[in-house]
Amino acid sequence: MASESKVYVQRTFECDLETLFDWLTKPELIAQWFGPEGFITGEVKGELIEGGSYSIELKKEPNTAFTVYGEYLEIKKPHLIRFSYRYEGLEGRPPSIVQFSLSEKENEVTELSMVQVFEVPTPDFSTRTEAWNFMMQRLHDLTS
Repeated sequence: MASESKVYVQRTFECDLETLFDWLTKPELIAQWFGPEGFITGEVKGELIEGGSYSIELKKEPNTAFTVYGEYLEIKKPHLIRFSYRYEGLEGRPPSIVQFSLSEKENEVTELSMVQVFEVPTPDFSTRTEAWNFMMQRLHDLTS
């Protein structure tokens, strides 16, 4: 059951664990799928170690831009990535923690469970859910 403080997405991908893990963590791959519909991904930076930082710039014409950034809190390659998730350039969006859990269902099929837990209920909860579903579909299309 979803609340206004947690977003859940579960999706099956037709690729192995290592491949999906790479798509979730390598800046050049993240740039191809990350961002809500209508946004272009700009610069993506990341230091994939516990305590390392990441940032993802998102742009929408004519003058909308913001950055998602945070810190990697837990990494268990290729099964788990947990990171803080904050916004720069968007007002009123509470910080959150995102966790990707990956499990191999069969050869070359991986299940991804994603949960985003906000510190306080977010006023744009339905938008967050739509954005993650859009991004997961784009990621699915790229990995199939």
